[in-house]
Amino acid sequence: MTAGEKDGEIAIVGGGIGGLTAALSLQHKGFHVSVFERVEALREVGAGLVVSGPSMNALDFLGIGDRIRALAGERPPNGYFDLKHYATGQVLAAGLGAAQQGSYAVHRADLQMALLDAVVANDPAAVHVDHEFRDLVQDAEGVTASFTNGTSVRADALIGCDGVGSTVRSHVFGSEPVVFTGKVSFRGLIPAERVTPTIYAESGSFYVGPDRMLVLYHVRGTALMNLVAHARQLGWEQEGWSIPASVPELVDLYDDFADPVRETIEAVPAENLFKWALRDREPLPVWTRGRVSMLGDAAHPMLPFLGQGGNMAMEDGMVLGRCLDPDAGIEQGLARYESARKGRATGMQLASRDRAEELMRLSAGDPSSFASVAHTPMPEYDPVTVPV
Repeated sequence: MTAGEKDGEIAIVGGGIGGLTAALSLQHKGFHVSVFERVEALREVGAGLVVSGPSMNALDFLGIGDRIRALAGERPPNGYFDLKHYATGQVLAAGLGAAQQGSYAVHRADLQMALLDAVVANDPAAVHVDHEFRDLVQDAEGVTASFTNGTSVRADALIGCDGVGSTVRSHVFGSEPVVFTGKVSFRGLIPAERVTPTIYAESGSFYVGPDRMLVLYHVRGTALMNLVAHARQLGWEQEGWSIPASVPELVDLYDDFADPVRETIEAVPAENLFKWALRDREPLPVWTRGRVSMLGDAAHPMLPFLGQGGNMAMEDGMVLGRCLDPDAGIEQGLARYESARKGRATGMQLASRDRAEELMRLSAGDPSSFASVAHTPMPEYDPVTVPV
């Protein structure tokens, strides 16, 4: 850049929900954004995700909220989730999340594609697939990032959005272990034609038992029933989001749960069931170094026990766009972003860890103890208006 030239080029490493939200928010602010994703094509992966009220505020501001609502799943009968005894199915705490207004259950791929379409509509050349980050060099005026395919890019700033095993984070802040938590998650999607009346009635059920839990809800109207199960399972820690799992394996793991749970697991098509090891990193003390900053799980890896991983990434992306200004200094803007987000996101990261241990300890239990955990209020927050 020459003297007096505006900062206007932002490179984003990672084309997931957080990276694309950041890209859209920065485009809204007038930046030219390039998103670099290591996979060869952004395609349908993942399963369900509950988009919280604060994230919906961000998506409304960015112009895609109505599309997400149209793709959302049918709400459970009482509008929220019911915490149930693992063996009997007795409702132990009704209306989980009743204090969190404005949330919608969606397929993760639908959310990602809505964000991608909006980014590409603003700039058809914004997204670059088959670009795996290798390293970067920064100076007082910008950042040069290199990729394993031999290409490189020069930008005014670079944002690392490349997940819990972030290569950008390791390159900038040094390598530290990504730790297996001793817990494994399973995800499955059941198409409508395999959803029996018993399974349909389980939408909004959240079962918690000894060292295991399982939640069920619709996405895409009633076209798909989403199943997510978390279990303490030592000795298996394979990396990856789309590792095939077997239906008999999951049935055996939940063989002491209520009959509707087993029926639901058995309805998952074999090709629709996957598992992944839950991995964690310590909170990152500092998110920003010079013109490089971190976002989403790259900054604050979020275990899934509060359902806030994707939501924290979207909040980060919204606030990042608000903090940066092409007419002002990049480093000052990144400092404002970190200051605005670090306390909330790190607090949620640690709360998710604590919630995992709380829920995993519960079994038959006293219903009142379940209720105290289930109805922990979430602090009010709006990424569109929070002071920055």
